[in-house]
Amino acid sequence: MTVKGSTRTMNGISEALARFELQASPQTASLLLHVLVIGGGTTGLAAAYAIRQAGHTVHVLEARPGLEEDHNCAYIPPNLWHVLDKWGLHDKLMERSSRVASMTFKAAATGDTLTHMRWHEGMIQDSGSPMHRIFRSDLRDIMYETAISAGVEVSFNSKVVGVDLDGPCVILENGDILDADLIVGADGANGAIRRVVLNSNADPPPEPVSYYRGVLQKDILLKDPLFANHPEDEIISWLHPGMFASLVPGGPNNSYFSLECLRRLGSSESLLDFDPLSLREQVLREHEGCEPQLRRAIELMEEIQKVVEADRKSLTEWSHETGRLVCVGSACHPMTFPAAQDCALAAEDAVVLGNFLSRVTALEQLPYLLDAYEEVRQFRCEVVVGRETIQRQLMVGNPGSTDMQPPASTPDDLQEGFSQGTYDWQDGAPTFLHDALGEAELWWQHWGQLLGGPRHEAYSTEESEFEFSDPGSRKQSLVVEYSIAVEHHQ
Repeated sequence: MTVKGSTRTMNGISEALARFELQASPQTASLLLHVLVIGGGTTGLAAAYAIRQAGHTVHVLEARPGLEEDHNCAYIPPNLWHVLDKWGLHDKLMERSSRVASMTFKAAATGDTLTHMRWHEGMIQDSGSPMHRIFRSDLRDIMYETAISAGVEVSFNSKVVGVDLDGPCVILENGDILDADLIVGADGANGAIRRVVLNSNADPPPEPVSYYRGVLQKDILLKDPLFANHPEDEIISWLHPGMFASLVPGGPNNSYFSLECLRRLGSSESLLDFDPLSLREQVLREHEGCEPQLRRAIELMEEIQKVVEADRKSLTEWSHETGRLVCVGSACHPMTFPAAQDCALAAEDAVVLGNFLSRVTALEQLPYLLDAYEEVRQFRCEVVVGRETIQRQLMVGNPGSTDMQPPASTPDDLQEGFSQGTYDWQDGAPTFLHDALGEAELWWQHWGQLLGGPRHEAYSTEESEFEFSDPGSRKQSLVVEYSIAVEHHQ
């Protein structure tokens, strides 16, 4: 069922909600499902928690051996803070996150200030929360504790190597077969679950995006004469044609900064080229001739990593036609560095999916409920991902392109970007004030009684015509079928 207009085109969803007296969604579904979530990162754990809140049994499968610590940072914009606050996580977030209150753009070559802005109290009141940053491992740990306390089961060392949607079920690397009523793919843009949703080889080759990142201890950085007057809650972004670097507060209570450096590849360069230099030497070489403050930050970096991301396209359909598999987060709407809304969109996905699954009364409803989830979320995600893509191109251009057209690195261009709302920092109301739960409730009030649509009318829910004489033959079939998806992500 495709519903144009109404909720899909509303930016001021809060104003629309005020015109309706909404009925709260049922806390517990009438029909309780067994749900498998593939992927135990922040996205998977958020989805698991939201679905568990609807009363369903939820089992998260994570390939890694356990919770791993790292200093890669994520943004907590106001719209994500609102979701996590409603989940009772305010105090934990305050303990482990940093507040970000201002941003300065500088010319990388000269150090000249291009523009500066600070979130004044009126902007914070309008959006409901300032911007925060947190180590991704800390955010994941918070969601892990929250999911476990709600009754979600999490299994590590549980790599999924096969999916059968006739069951449905998944097969693990150790040979175990786990049955489910619904499978949720939260294994990211490079995970194989999105290939199962595509049900073809149509996923185009991704554009590679490469950048360096590292952390700096605040106490060490601010003792350096070049940073003696730098506020602990301020971002510095350096711009130069084909290059972007950003020093951003992070960690618990503004105790760290992260430095992230993105450079577009030239036409003769390859991500696979061997480089004998250390990572620090590579970053310094690529920023040769830059102003002293940026080079000093590079010299103070710790735990330097070179990261290669796949800039994949968003899915046009987020669930399989069977209605037994659905994707959330970057599995359906990938975002690449420097993304500010990736965790926020994933949490909003979880809220909406959990809301609709709280209404299920029969398995036959699942295809239509998943269609509703996609209907509510897809346009919102397209807009936000599109805005962040424009912001990235304004700062550095298209990282996957060899067209070395310089970014908008003049004060006039940047000020115009702010005044036109190109940056959510300046005019973030449509993004930051988004009420995912309210939009799901509003959609349900208008369309919830119409559980049907053309997409699934011809689909048969009968048992598969294939029978397996023994579990071993079933496992072999599942692995062969799933390997098609895995091959395209190696």
